[in-house]
Amino acid sequence: MDTRNKVERIVKALAAVMNAVDMYGRSHKMAEDSAETLHKLVADALIDVASITIGVIGDELVFEKHPFYDASVNLKGLVERLKSLGIEKLTFVKGIEKKDILEFAAVITRRSSGEDVEKALSSGRFRHLKIGKIGTPEEEDEDTAFDGKDTGDILSETYRGATDFIKRSSEDIRENKPVDEGWARRIVGGMVGSLLGNRDLLRVLTSIKSHDEETFVHEVNVAILTLMQAEALGIEGEDLNEIGVASLLHDAGKMAVAVDIIQKEDDLSQEERNAMKQHTLNGAKILLETPGVGGLPPVVAFEHHIGHDLSGYPEKVYGKGINLVTMMIAISDRYDALRSNRPRHKGMKPEEVYSRMMERSGKFFHPDLLENFFRIVGIYPPGTLVELDTGELGIVVKENVEDIERPVVEILYDPSGERVPAPYSIDLTEKTGEGSYHKSIVGSVTLPDGTTGDKGCQ
Repeated sequence: MDTRNKVERIVKALAAVMNAVDMYGRSHKMAEDSAETLHKLVADALIDVASITIGVIGDELVFEKHPFYDASVNLKGLVERLKSLGIEKLTFVKGIEKKDILEFAAVITRRSSGEDVEKALSSGRFRHLKIGKIGTPEEEDEDTAFDGKDTGDILSETYRGATDFIKRSSEDIRENKPVDEGWARRIVGGMVGSLLGNRDLLRVLTSIKSHDEETFVHEVNVAILTLMQAEALGIEGEDLNEIGVASLLHDAGKMAVAVDIIQKEDDLSQEERNAMKQHTLNGAKILLETPGVGGLPPVVAFEHHIGHDLSGYPEKVYGKGINLVTMMIAISDRYDALRSNRPRHKGMKPEEVYSRMMERSGKFFHPDLLENFFRIVGIYPPGTLVELDTGELGIVVKENVEDIERPVVEILYDPSGERVPAPYSIDLTEKTGEGSYHKSIVGSVTLPDGTTGDKGCQ
């Protein structure tokens, strides 16, 4: 059995110990037997390594940078207990004894508080079991430690898991099978955790495959971009999760459209356009028939091509306006579509996307929501290669919320085209003593592969 499977068994056994101590107390035979089982599993897993660390990111349990999606759902009580006590990582160290396990279980009972955990830590009661925050400098084995350095891998894993979900859902819908609502919620839980952990890197991930012609990537990018909008508006908790599920499934109806229509490079016939437009109605129908998906996803599937001014399709036959979440998804949907290469559309430069969308502010797009969106993503997303008015070339490393036209740029090439020996960053909002800007962006630079360099960490 590989280490990952062993750790998954450890996590399940830990939940059993916690539940037994909660119900019967640490001295009860049920608690003793559960602790014995966990101790044997941990001892076996620690034969070849000095320690094993399990992390909590969002609503997911994680080991060696990879989430346990299924286990996280089944062990929701354990995840919530650890989060409520401020425990983001738990490390089992070689030499751990059964009494250590029972001691820990007693500290994390449902009656415990974060203060109780702090007291236990300061007392030195845990010699072979360490708890703490992700990213804190603790003595851990490099091969098993989970810390902030691996956040990029966690986010990439979340992204890949989401694209796998979209691919599988496409197959299921075409075979008249229901969408896996539980899987969607697990994926969104990982996205929300990633959003709270590293928003900048998650934003870069939406650009990794922005020029990939496989349509399933679009749904994932829209979900991430919509979650960013919602979080910036102060939406949190279960509401944020519901928005994530709705945005991930907003194009469910398109998964039932014939692939040859979606991938057709020539202009669509009127009949094909009509078939494409049916995806909003079909999506709402599919999601209404999906148990447990909730009321929001069918609404946004139906509405996401209806504008703030009620233009677009299908014709709205009820109410006076459209859902707030629909309006956010419409912005994310159009933004990702404009910047991506598609069979009948070449991806636009980021500044062109900004201009095109701002032209429709107050019309198809809600003006305040559109302004909020570009405050988050900026005009030039992180990773975009830009040319400055000095002739230098650089890469955008961070947006400026105070002036979205003037991000922070890392200078890579001098005006003669020579690589800068020691790249350095400059904030383009900085001014000279006379009040003029030191440097300004002329525009993004298109690379030979047709991109603007915004493929992030691909």
